Amino acid sequence: MRGLKLLASAVGIVSAASFAVFLATGTSPVDAVPVIKQTHVHDDYYHPAGTFLVGPSTDHNLAKAGCEQANPVPQCDTIINTGDSVRWVAPAPLAVNSHTVTECTDGAFTVCGAGVSTANPIEDSGVRAQPGWPYQVQFNNSGTYYYRCEVHPSVMRGRVVVNFVAGAVGGTIDLPVTGDITRAAPATEDSGSTGWLTYALIAATGLIFITGVGTLARKRISAQSDD
Repeated sequence: MRGLKLLASAVGIVSAASFAVFLATGTSPVDAVPVIKQTHVHDDYYHPAGTFLVGPSTDHNLAKAGCEQANPVPQCDTIINTGDSVRWVAPAPLAVNSHTVTECTDGAFTVCGAGVSTANPIEDSGVRAQPGWPYQVQFNNSGTYYYRCEVHPSVMRGRVVVNFVAGAVGGTIDLPVTGDITRAAPATEDSGSTGWLTYALIAATGLIFITGVGTLARKRISAQSDD
């Protein structure tokens, strides 16, 4: 009985420590892994990859109808979390014209240009055509960010919606232009070490439990042998 009490106490201590680490960080190792979201640049509209799907591929007629206008429909918004990045790509041969990705101050899309908003990290890609894409920006603060194409300012407009995620970290890696959502490696050793500490505590809990069960089993067998 005393052995069972000691085992339960050890498991409880390690489990509590694991839970404390989780509360302190506010995130799990998976939450701290940034994402790169692809947004397509077409003639003459933007849309996030993975939207307007009909069958196995994107229906660009639907995307064009919804996104090529002064106020794009919500499906045209690129939605990410803090610490994630948006990567604007122009997959050939769907985009042949020159375009820009240029920040704006608000949803009116009237005040736009490089550096017009200190809160908007999009800045200005400059005029680009194939093979001058992609253009990539990381978003570390939550909010809605507006941008447009300076070549087609009245109809080629976009929004990036960034949701707050506690404990999210920045950092991205270079990717090919194919694919929709790709997870990048953790940006800092701190985020990784926190995750490994949590895993180590969980593993320790399991090890203590297995060791304790084995010890109790051996004692019971020994006691039965003595009898």
